[in-house]
Amino acid sequence: MKRVFILLVFCIFLIGCAQAPKGIDSGTPNDLLIKSSGDSLIKIVDTIPEQKHSFTIKNAEVKDESLEIILEFSNDCENIAVELYSTAGQGFMESAPVQTNIYTTYESFDDYCDASVTEENFVFDLMPLIEYYEESYGRRDEIILNIIASDIEEQLFNLMYVPKK
Repeated sequence: MKRVFILLVFCIFLIGCAQAPKGIDSGTPNDLLIKSSGDSLIKIVDTIPEQKHSFTIKNAEVKDESLEIILEFSNDCENIAVELYSTAGQGFMESAPVQTNIYTTYESFDDYCDASVTEENFVFDLMPLIEYYEESYGRRDEIILNIIASDIEEQLFNLMYVPKK
């Protein structure tokens, strides 16, 4: 019985010492982009979440079916999550070609961050938006993407998604 107790305590100790890989906060959702240059998916929603931290969009461009975006933060944190939300869930804005607003949000999961200004490059896969358009209209056409820093309308990039022929 004493051996079982010691083994149980040892197992609990090992589990308690397990850590998430450096740079990843195990308390964050898996679909968030954590300081990575890999693709993350754009989310199609009816309303956008509230932005709690300030940042600046330095540049944005469409490359094939991806959106590359450079953000500038007023602090340098290890664990941040950047997400893009398209309001196409409310419907595309009818124009020729159609448009959608894409809101950028970011959140930091660190208790302490350096005060230095930092720029980060993020890549988002536009396929969920492209497929949503295709389901809605039955074809794949150009889409105007209005990239907005959360609800700050002054930071606006107008880009064009052009399908490959």
